[in-house]
Amino acid sequence: MMPSAVINKEMATLAPSELVLLNGDRFARKSRTGNVKLPKNGASVSAGDLGMVMLAAAMLTSEKSSAIRLDVRKKKTLLGLRTVDTLFAEPLEDLEEWPDNCLERQIWRISEQLRAENNKHEVENVVKKWLGRDSNSPWHLVVDQVQAGLADRGALARIQERRMKALKTTSYKMTLSTAQLAAEQPISPIMDLLEECQSSRPNIWLLLMKQIKSAINSRTEFYSDFDVD
Repeated sequence: MMPSAVINKEMATLAPSELVLLNGDRFARKSRTGNVKLPKNGASVSAGDLGMVMLAAAMLTSEKSSAIRLDVRKKKTLLGLRTVDTLFAEPLEDLEEWPDNCLERQIWRISEQLRAENNKHEVENVVKKWLGRDSNSPWHLVVDQVQAGLADRGALARIQERRMKALKTTSYKMTLSTAQLAAEQPISPIMDLLEECQSSRPNIWLLLMKQIKSAINSRTEFYSDFDVD
């Protein structure tokens, strides 16, 4: 049985990244390692695949809603000896209809902050700043932060347990109210937007994937096994 919770007025809608999370088995599959349990039904899916889709969906829907603009710009590397394309999240207009602590609102805020810091609002830097800290499993951190945002406003039930008297673990369960709300919001527009970017704007898509992976690499402790080429 799904737990119940009181949802505040911010839960009039769910952000696109949150819809991806709540329908995670429609966007990601279980892998041999690195899985995460979904709050909807406890099913396991790849944290990397789910995290990538959540971040990409947040960026693309933010652009479609005119909160940001994804701009390809030239950037000098290797002490100015080489020029490469890079993707910037240009902040436009804060969309107040999205919940205050959702990934999409934070993308807008962070891009504004980084633009003020000598135009450092590349997608990679936005994602890196949003993650906030290094982790030996940054893809799980992506999923956890979206779940925590939902739990903070009552859309997920946060369940904390102690194991071996010292280790405290946190899991999340979908509430009945959130399940009903999620059922009312279609995910097909998100799927269409992801597919449209891949087919119609392949350069934007490839740069988006590369910069998200680069941000994950930079937040990975001890090792990095992601190919960003």
